[in-house]
Amino acid sequence: MADCLSFLRLYNIEKKDVIETDERIIFGDYSWSKFTNTNYLKYGTGRDGATKEYYTLASLVFLLKNVDLPHSVYAQKAIGSGLPLVSRPDRKDLLAYLNGEASTSASIDKSAPLELGQQHVAPAAPLSQVKRSLEDATNSDASKRAKADEDIKVDKNRLESRLEANVKDKVVTTNQLRPLSERMSAEKIAALKAKRIAHKRETIKDDTITEIEQRSFADAEVDVSKDIISKEKVVRTRETVMRSAKKSFTNILDVITNIQLREQGRSFNNNHKASPSVMVPKKEPPPKKPVAPIPYNRYDQERFAGKEETEGFKIDTMGTYRGMNFQSVTAGVAGSKRRPDPSQKEIPTSVAKPLSVNQPKSGHTKRESRTPIIVVPATATSIITLLNVKDFLQDFNNNEKKANGAPREGEVLVQRKKDVGNASVTIPFKVVDGVNKLQKNDWERVVAVFVQGPTWQFKGWPWLQTDNSPVNIFAKVKGFHLKFEDSRIESNIQKWDVHILQINRHKRHLDRACALRFWEVLDK
Repeated sequence: MADCLSFLRLYNIEKKDVIETDERIIFGDYSWSKFTNTNYLKYGTGRDGATKEYYTLASLVFLLKNVDLPHSVYAQKAIGSGLPLVSRPDRKDLLAYLNGEASTSASIDKSAPLELGQQHVAPAAPLSQVKRSLEDATNSDASKRAKADEDIKVDKNRLESRLEANVKDKVVTTNQLRPLSERMSAEKIAALKAKRIAHKRETIKDDTITEIEQRSFADAEVDVSKDIISKEKVVRTRETVMRSAKKSFTNILDVITNIQLREQGRSFNNNHKASPSVMVPKKEPPPKKPVAPIPYNRYDQERFAGKEETEGFKIDTMGTYRGMNFQSVTAGVAGSKRRPDPSQKEIPTSVAKPLSVNQPKSGHTKRESRTPIIVVPATATSIITLLNVKDFLQDFNNNEKKANGAPREGEVLVQRKKDVGNASVTIPFKVVDGVNKLQKNDWERVVAVFVQGPTWQFKGWPWLQTDNSPVNIFAKVKGFHLKFEDSRIESNIQKWDVHILQINRHKRHLDRACALRFWEVLDK
C-alpha cells in the first residue's frame, strides 16, 4: 500500500485525522503534494483512445470533508476553492470505495504511474517544552509506581483478611450447635462440619492468591524489561542486515564449479588446463553399429538398376504400362514406356511423332462417381447424425450411439433395398456431415439434406441468397427435419420448404414407419 489513494481510504475507514497544509497532505509519517494524481480515472476518459485523466488527492479530500452537502452545493464550493470537481457518475462508486463498502473499483487504473510519498518529519519542539515533557513523564512514572505499590498493599491486606477468615471458619465449636437426636449429638455434628471444611479447602482452588502472585511477577518482569530496553542501542535492523554494499559475489560461479569438480573426485585448476605430467587416456571411438539390410520396397525401384540386383533377368524396373491398351500388353508390343538408354541418340523434337500417333488413346481418366449424397447435421444435439444414420435409414432402428461412445467416421455408406418388379435392387447412398470436401461436380449428386434449424448449417453451400438464406437450396435438394413429437418446431423450419418427420420419444418401434416415409418422399 504505497499509493496515496490507499492511504486516504485507510484513514477514512479508521476515522483518523488527515493533516492538510498549504502545499501537502500528511498521513502520519508520509505526505504527498495536494496536486498529486491518484490512480482513480475520471468518468468518460481513457476510452476509444482518449487521454486518461485522474482525480487529484486534494479533490478527494475535499469531497470527504463535504460529503454531507448536496452535490450542487458541493460543486459550487469546489469551483470556488479552485479544486477539480468529482462528477456525479463517479461520486457513488468513489465514496463506496473510500468508506470501505467495496474492496475495489472498476475505475481504478492499476497501470497508472504512482508517486511515492515522502517521509514526513515533525518539526522539533522548543527546549522549554522538551524539559516540561520530561518532567511530566518522570512525575507520571513515579505516580504510576506509587499507585501500583498501593494496589499491591491493598491486595495483600485483602489476602490476609481472607486467610484469617478461613482460619476462623476451620475452628468449629459446639456453642452454636444443638443435637438433632440421641445418636446425632452436637459433638458429632461439629466433627462432620470440620471434616467438610477441610475437604472443601483441599478441593477448591483459591484464585485470589494466584492472581496476586501473577500480578507481582508481571510487574517485576515489566520493570526489568524497561530497564533493559532503556540501556539498549540499536546497531542494525532487519533492513540494514540485507544491505551488502561492501560484498561482492562475482566469484560465486567459480565456487560452484569447484564444488562440482570436488564431488566428482577431480581438483579444480584456475587455468582450466591439465598438468603435463598427467597422461590423459585417449578415448576409443565407439564401435560402429552393424548396418541392417534395407528391406524390399515396391516403390523404391531405382535401386534395382543393374543385372546383379535383378539376378540376371532382363527386367526393366522403370517400365510402365500406362498409355497402352489391353491388346498391346497381351501381345508384347514394345510400345510400353522404357527407361531411355544413354548410348542411343535422342530423337529431335521436330522429328518426333505426336503422342496420339505412337500410343492409342485410352480412357485412363478418373471415373466420376454417381452415388447420390445425403447431408446430415454435424452437431451432437441433432437427432440424426453419422453415428446413427445407417441404423435409421437402412436397419430402421434409431440407436443413440453418441451416448455409448461409438467411433465417429468421416462418411457412411447406406444401402437401400428397393423392389423393382420381381427383382430386388440395392442402391447405395453416401452420407456426409460436412460439405467442405465436396467438389463442384459432387453438388449435382446431393439429393437430400437433414435440416436442424440454424442458417449456419448451410455455410459453404452454393445457391445461397445475398442474405445467406437457404431458400433456393430446397428448390434443388429435398429438405427433411427429424424431430420428436413433443418438441416444438424451429421458426426457420416453418419458413422453409422442408418435410417434417416426427418420431415418438418412447415408442421407438415406430421409427421404421418414419424411415419408410423418408424414402417415399425422396423417390417422388
